[in-house]
Amino acid sequence: MSYHTGSSRSSGPAPAGPTPIREPLRTVVKEPESEGVELTKGITIIAGDLTNISKDPVYVIKKTSAKARSVVEEIPVKSVNTIKALNDYDSYIFNKTRAFTNTETGIVTYGSTLENFIYAEGGAFQLKVNGDTGTQYNIVVHDVTNTKWYDFDLESFSNGFSEKIGVVNNDKLYLTIPPVSVETEYNVYFKPLGSTNYDVLLPTQSKPWVINQLKNVVTTFKFQNSDGFIPDQTTTISNTPNISLTRGSINSGETTINITVKPLRSKLSLNDLKTVDPSVSFDEITYDSEEALSVSSVKLTASVDSTGTVGTISGTLTLNKTTSRDSDILFRPTSFFKIT
Repeated sequence: MSYHTGSSRSSGPAPAGPTPIREPLRTVVKEPESEGVELTKGITIIAGDLTNISKDPVYVIKKTSAKARSVVEEIPVKSVNTIKALNDYDSYIFNKTRAFTNTETGIVTYGSTLENFIYAEGGAFQLKVNGDTGTQYNIVVHDVTNTKWYDFDLESFSNGFSEKIGVVNNDKLYLTIPPVSVETEYNVYFKPLGSTNYDVLLPTQSKPWVINQLKNVVTTFKFQNSDGFIPDQTTTISNTPNISLTRGSINSGETTINITVKPLRSKLSLNDLKTVDPSVSFDEITYDSEEALSVSSVKLTASVDSTGTVGTISGTLTLNKTTSRDSDILFRPTSFFKIT
């Protein structure tokens, strides 16, 4: 329900005193509909005229947070002018240079260890340079022992520097290693060439890959130097390095030994222990070798000739395996003899 309030007009004279304040025309709406109020156009409404009018509804949407997970992958870049590998077709001829740190000084040096080798008779080997097709490379094979270089066109070593400038394709390189009588070392490396990039794992002149060619190894059985004794006769055997002597061998690694020693002065005889038992035990054998020797059987006996001038150890000894380099199997004279 609505009603109007205000002052009425009079045609008579105005009363004395201050002019009364006219209030604006008001429209009061009581208990309007909850859905809203309709007002007539032209009616002035001031603050407080409308009461109990509800606000328009505000719709709230619950905030949702989302986390995106993704892996950013680099866009592949086409490899250009890169040499990636040097393949020896599983012939295992290379010993690769690596870093060695001195535990006391901390100084780092570079070198290789003898993990692979070729035999004294040498042989022909195939190599393959892999990389981006058409990329040029420069490869060198240097005989360090004899100061010679390999000519890939002639397939031989000669005096004077030689190198091979090639191109990555399906062709192979042929490396012929000649027979030798002494241990020989070869360095293989790539040299910088134009815009060619070499993989960091490939050999360089300062960090080459090494080919070790081992000669046949000699194993010597002899008496050690000792005060009052002069080592005399020795026994030696020669074999291919680092091979088993007990598999497929005619003598199964058994070696016949006969070594002698003489007194520097006077005469000699068996010592007290060997007078009782002249046999030689494992503990009475020592080795002069960078590698451990494998001995499976010892059937040796110590003796002195009738003149007392020659002491002898004779019999057989069985080696299971040869070493990579020359080695000595030693016997201490005082373990068997005494000067009389």
